[in-house]
Amino acid sequence: MDLITTLRALWRGRLFVVLATLVAVAAGLVVAYRVTPGLPPKLESRQYDVALGTVNVLVDTPDSQVIDLDPSGADAVGTRASLLASLISTSPIKNAIATRVGIPADELTVIGPQAGAGAGPSTGSAVSGTKDAVASGRRANIISIRTDETLPVISIDTQAPTEEGAVRLANGAAAGLQDYLATVVKTQQVPEKRRLVLRTLGTPEVGVSVRGPRKAYGVALAFFLLAFFCGLIIILPGIARGLREAAAAERAEKEREQGGRDAGAGAGAGAAGAAVAQATAADPAADAARRDDDTPQWARRPDADRPPLGPTAPEPSR
Repeated sequence: MDLITTLRALWRGRLFVVLATLVAVAAGLVVAYRVTPGLPPKLESRQYDVALGTVNVLVDTPDSQVIDLDPSGADAVGTRASLLASLISTSPIKNAIATRVGIPADELTVIGPQAGAGAGPSTGSAVSGTKDAVASGRRANIISIRTDETLPVISIDTQAPTEEGAVRLANGAAAGLQDYLATVVKTQQVPEKRRLVLRTLGTPEVGVSVRGPRKAYGVALAFFLLAFFCGLIIILPGIARGLREAAAAERAEKEREQGGRDAGAGAGAGAAGAAVAQATAADPAADAARRDDDTPQWARRPDADRPPLGPTAPEPSR
């Protein structure tokens, strides 16, 4: 199909082209924007930025195992690190972190390693986009915990709407964990030599991540739908026209076949009539007998079937 034929087909279906354009644009807007009904409707981009923060906390002994070759209790700090990481998502520590950060506890989401964050290497990268820091919602405040199987280190990944919020969550998580340990120490009266010590390794690292579908996806979807609908507008009339032509050709073929049969029957009847006429001309007596046979009983003369009265004439002698 050449360009001129395509344009003529689209022009004939221009109303459908307009409808297809409206549908395609609406679909692209829904993909790229969150539409709020109103006059005029409010459009809010589905793509947004979130801040991700990461801080590492070392679970240490009073005599730091970083410089002491044989500190007391060093063989148990790895187990204690995993235990503390699992306890961070519980209510006491979560409430302590919310108090430190200054947000309601029900607005804070804490994901422990048992909920899917799991153990992994502590890279300290805020922009690496680890799966535990990935969550939906541009206003979400999320803390996710990871542990290392070989090191007594707790990695705290945070997500917040702003970079300041991500740093505040990371520092608040480390400080809230220390507050919880301090409360337990006072309650249990643990000697100082047997206490765990939490040491924050540097300051939180922060980066920005882009979430949500890109606007280019909406544009691509709109063009795809428009091309698809225009293809249907061009192809469907041709298919319908072909079906109509095929049906008309089938009806014409049937009519020709029926006409041939009727012509054959007429020719056969004419030949039979001609044969009868020829036989009649050759034998008039047979024709008269045939007509008498064809005459109904009630229409025959009364004396038609009677023998003649009186003596019959003698047959001449040979």
